[in-house]
Amino acid sequence: MGEDIWQEPVRGGVLPPHLLGRPGVEQLRAFLSGEAPVPPIGYLTGLYPTEFGVGSATFVMPVTGWLNITTGLMTAGGVAILADAPLGCAVQTVLPPVTGNHGGAFDQPRAPGPSAGTPGGAGPARARGASPGAVGGARHS
Repeated sequence: MGEDIWQEPVRGGVLPPHLLGRPGVEQLRAFLSGEAPVPPIGYLTGLYPTEFGVGSATFVMPVTGWLNITTGLMTAGGVAILADAPLGCAVQTVLPPVTGNHGGAFDQPRAPGPSAGTPGGAGPARARGASPGAVGGARHS
């Protein structure tokens, strides 16, 4: 038998501090270029970005058995993992250097999730006034 999971080496990493001096969109593009390591969530779920633009972010994530319930549908939590990344990163793309961003709690109605394939998510950021405001997103199959 292999190692216990808590004894396995950590996979992935975070944005290197020297990249914080870049605008948000350039910080995120460092993940695409390989300048920044794959975040741990990418190893855990297969979630990864495919594109970052000013005010937008696109991710894909495979539908795997461990994210599904017995009927074969993805759980609301699995869909939330996919939704959170493009929405939060769309906001990050419009932020100036050395500006933090974190996800916030939101209450959305639940809808049936994807049951097969590799769904993707895209989240455009819409700024209100001088600072980023409302965020919208769309699910792609």
